[in-house]
Amino acid sequence: MSEINRRDMIKGMGFLGLGFLFKSKGGLVDKPVEPNQAPSAIEITVSPMQTFFPKRIVIPEAIASVFVIENIRIARVSQMAGAAIPGECFSSAAVDNAVALDAACAGTEIQFRVRYVGKNPKGERFIGALIGQTESRRANAVLPIDSGCNII
Repeated sequence: MSEINRRDMIKGMGFLGLGFLFKSKGGLVDKPVEPNQAPSAIEITVSPMQTFFPKRIVIPEAIASVFVIENIRIARVSQMAGAAIPGECFSSAAVDNAVALDAACAGTEIQFRVRYVGKNPKGERFIGALIGQTESRRANAVLPIDSGCNII
């Protein structure tokens, strides 16, 4: 597993096919929270291959406490107003992690800006899922959200 840090910063990892329903890419965001902190945020982009209606965001309970979601954009339109949301709000153990997000047409970019706030100097890999329905609204669909590497 690779890490992102200042020395080998990769801006825009390109498209990475992660499944049949979507494409994904990520790009490092170089804005440390504290002066001596290495870059700790990344933008992860997924693109559904058919119209998608997001209903829930799920982050595994094991990593939810070390991440915050700073922004979610659909077609470059922010879906959040104001402050970052702790990952624990979207934990798989959370009672209700439903969201009210805009629908995303096929090929529309859904961007997640996530920040690592844990203490592990090697960082953590962000893995989550956006759960919703396809355009027919009959079939459920899952779009994996994966940083592809540790965020430090």
